[in-house]
Amino acid sequence: MLTSCSLRGAIHRNLRRHILLSLDVQSFTTTAAVARQENAKKRRKYEDLRVPTPEEELLGPQRWRDPFAEPLPPHPLALKYPPPTRLSTRHGTKRPKYEPHTNVQPPLEPWKAPISGTKVATEAKAETSTTSQIDSADKDESQASSPSWKDALKRICQSPESFNSDVVKHYDDRTVTIADLFPKAKCHFLVMPRQIINDFEDLTLEHLTVLDDLRERAEQLIASHHEQDPSLTFKCGFHALPSMRQLHLHVISTDFCSPNMFKSGQRKHWNSYNTSFFVPLETLRERLEKEGRIQFDVLQNMKKLQSKILCNVCQAQARDMRELKVHLSTRHWKQADMDWMK
Repeated sequence: MLTSCSLRGAIHRNLRRHILLSLDVQSFTTTAAVARQENAKKRRKYEDLRVPTPEEELLGPQRWRDPFAEPLPPHPLALKYPPPTRLSTRHGTKRPKYEPHTNVQPPLEPWKAPISGTKVATEAKAETSTTSQIDSADKDESQASSPSWKDALKRICQSPESFNSDVVKHYDDRTVTIADLFPKAKCHFLVMPRQIINDFEDLTLEHLTVLDDLRERAEQLIASHHEQDPSLTFKCGFHALPSMRQLHLHVISTDFCSPNMFKSGQRKHWNSYNTSFFVPLETLRERLEKEGRIQFDVLQNMKKLQSKILCNVCQAQARDMRELKVHLSTRHWKQADMDWMK
């Protein structure tokens, strides 16, 4: 390849200048050719997003790949004989060249495999014997054979006297007060009516007295804890999308100092108490009295659970639950709260 050094002194000055200009033009043309090739690669990358022609639609998805279409089912032999793993090297075992198919279900564990009806009956009897404290109130055999965790609050409201005092804190003819199984604060209780009310959709104007009973019991509960610790502040309300069927009022302290709040690292636990997903008791009662029924938008409230994480004291935004915990421990929690977290 000719360079400026090789041309110096051997060729006339004008001729040397002409040769150097031709070399620059040649390098420019090669750079333009490379740029055209890169643009062609980009066009090929996104050409699948265009609308197919009628001829391409007749050819089928093998010739035209729709990025929004469902994936083709794998070949039966590919399911029967998955690709083998590569041999191990000095750097460790190599990953398989092709990832195994995700739609192949792994074999069930022994405790998850389907069993016969006789085994179901025997295991249900064994379960009822070990949990006799819960199932003593369930006289119906169908409920005893297939208990659901969503109906656990119903069983407590039907027979609160059969439960331990660590679970049921107080009960009378109108309400039942229990301690939350996974408290999200130092004080977290559930106040429920003795009357079975599955959801907000079952509420009518006749249930205004039921809400008044819940409010009265919540005020008594808050007053009793204020005597023990006057610094505690409480909030009372319902979740817009409750996870359990029996109507229950959350009476929770606003410190939110509990390992259960930060253990999973999910923001939905925090936002379920610190956004409009948490409906105050008075707001719900006014809405029921005005409209005659209660109904919440499911999609809108699901988005609230995944919204921004904001501090309930200073409204500072945190990226995740770990950063929120550091913020609360350094700015708002006291030493007694830190000892409680341990």
